[in-house]
Parts: sequence; C-alpha cells; structure tokens
Amino acid sequence: MQGGYLYAVARIRTNEKGLLSEDKLRRMAHTDRAGAMRILSESGYGTIHITDETDVEDVIASELERTYELIRELAPDSEVIRVFLMRRDVTALKTLIKRRCLGEPLERADVSGGAFSKSELAAMVAAGEYGPMPRAIADAARELELRLASKVDPRDISTSLDKAYYEYAASCRDAFVREYFAISADFQNIITMLRMKRNGENAERFEAYMLPAGRLTAAELKRCFNAPAEAMVSELPLGSTRDMLKQCVEEAVRTGSIGVIEKRRDDVLTELLKQYKWESDTVMPVLGYMLAREREAKNIRLVITLARNNFGEEAIDERLRELYV
Repeated sequence: MQGGYLYAVARIRTNEKGLLSEDKLRRMAHTDRAGAMRILSESGYGTIHITDETDVEDVIASELERTYELIRELAPDSEVIRVFLMRRDVTALKTLIKRRCLGEPLERADVSGGAFSKSELAAMVAAGEYGPMPRAIADAARELELRLASKVDPRDISTSLDKAYYEYAASCRDAFVREYFAISADFQNIITMLRMKRNGENAERFEAYMLPAGRLTAAELKRCFNAPAEAMVSELPLGSTRDMLKQCVEEAVRTGSIGVIEKRRDDVLTELLKQYKWESDTVMPVLGYMLAREREAKNIRLVITLARNNFGEEAIDERLRELYV
C-alpha cells in the first residue's frame, strides 16, 4: 500500500473495540437463545435488525460481509490478504460446481466471494474456465472439469479444490502465510486420518486426501495411519509439530472426540497471529482483525448451541476458541 498501513491499522484499532469479549460469549452461553440474541443486538453485532426469531446465520453473514468489505477497502493490493480471502472463493466454487452438476441455478446459490464477487465466480463455473484464479487453483479446477465430464464425485470436488488452495497458499512469498498453512495442514491431515481410521479406511485411501503444505510428509503420515491408535504419536517425527499434536491426539484417541484437535488447531493459529497484533505499519493487524471476526463467528455458533442445550461451564471451557482480543 502506498504510504504504508498506518491509516488502515488506525481504522482497525477502532473496529477491534466492537469484537465480542469472552465475558459476553460466556453470558450468551449461560442464557437461552433469545437472551443470546439480545446480547448480540446490544453489542451492535451485524448489520440487520435482530429479534428473538432472527436466524443467527443471517446475523453472522451480515457481520462477516461488513468485515470483508472493510478489509478489501483497507488492503486492496495485499498478497497476504488475498490468500485468506481466496478461502471464501474456494468454498464458493465447491458449492457452485456441485450445483451445476446437479442442474441447479447458480444464481440461487447461497455463497459469497472473497477476492472475487459471486457473479464472477458463477461466470467461471458456468463456462468451466478459471483463468482469473491463481494458477494452482485454476489448474486444479480444469483437471476437475475433465473428471466431472465422466463421473461426478462431490467429495472429489472438495478435495481437489482444498488441495489446490493449500498449494496456492504455500507458494506465497510471505513467511507468515507459509507457516500458518503448514500448521493448518498438519492438524487437518491428522484430523482426516483419525476420521478415516474410525471409518475403517486404509492408508492408500487416506493419501488421496492429504493436504499439501504441511511439515509432515506423506510417508510419515501413512506410518502414523498404519500404527495402532494408542501408538500414533510415537510415530510422529520429533519436532514442533509433534509437540503441538501430542497431547490433543492422545486426548482424541482416549475420548473418541476429534473436537479437542480442532480447538487446539484454532488456538495455535490464533497465538501465531497475535504475535503481529501490535504492529502499526504492516498489513498484519488488518489480517488479524479479519480472522478474529471469523473466529468470533465460530464462537457465536458454538455458544448458541451451548445455550440451546444447557451445557455447563466445563463444556464451554473445552469448546470455546481462544480470542484474538
């Protein structure tokens, strides 16, 4: 950005004051759904009028769209921001391609773009041509189109585009982005492994779903896959990845719940991002605010569920993601 990010960061500091605190999230979890929605309304969350009957997903969508508009305004040329915005585009592409395969109208799809608009994404899918996309994603989408001509596999659509997205992120020149997605890929590969082992699938099948960009190699992951569940951690190579994964993998194996790994992944990524929170003339606080809003949306969905099902304090502690604020 010409002139630096001083103005952008100043805007972000003002907007950060509107992020929900842990105290508010806990209050939401300890009331009923109507009470939780009132707390959201009183906090100025979202851009639509909130009543007890308002769909919480509509409220979340309105707040996130406001956030993405601000981010695009403040950092229109940032490669780092574009990588993270592209996650929304890839999610939208999955939905649009599946709808096209089913013969459903693309314009009625409930999707939103990130770096691209919904209309731009729909036009690409309708034509089966993805030239405006980053090269890794465009190439993967074209290969996918060739396979779809003979066989439609919804899981293949998601897997192909997820892999391409991580490959694209790994090619970013920014070291933070590469580190962020390396951690994310390692955690997601372990989560996928546990789910597939639980479903009785084999290591060869698992290899087809491994995400690139992680530090754990395919050979190391397959070795873990073939080990008994209680011995999986010992098969991980020594290093920071093993240290991050060890305790939560053991807990997931013991309890049968993968949620502990998902929470640990999210908390590790938040801690990584918080190292850059107080920079004043880089794009990192802008990115931090965007990801904080996304994390906040996850927590809101969680506490609304907790409120509806009367979960206790221990369940909240186990599930609530660490906040950026």
